[in-house]
Amino acid sequence: MRISSVLTGIGYLAVCFGVAYFVPEFKMMYRDFAVALPILTCHVINMGPVVWGLIGLFFAVLVVGKDFVEPCKKVPNWPFVVILLAITIIAVVGLFLPMCVIVDTV
Repeated sequence: MRISSVLTGIGYLAVCFGVAYFVPEFKMMYRDFAVALPILTCHVINMGPVVWGLIGLFFAVLVVGKDFVEPCKKVPNWPFVVILLAITIIAVVGLFLPMCVIVDTV
């Protein structure tokens, strides 16, 4: 097992469980505003904490587990890092985009 696989798996767990923790907070906050939410925000919030946790767990097990299967040991970790960055960007933009809209209307 490679240390880069373990760190990438920890990254998935940290990002996805972090988003899972903050999604209900953002949902309550945006409920108080009378502004239509962007579609990306609706998808991020409607996925819910359980789905975000499952996504993180799935990819963490996948990236660490691949090192235990002989043919997959030589698969590089950079595709998993790219997916992690994409998930992070989607979650952050989805959760914070309405704040830009709300600030512009005030």
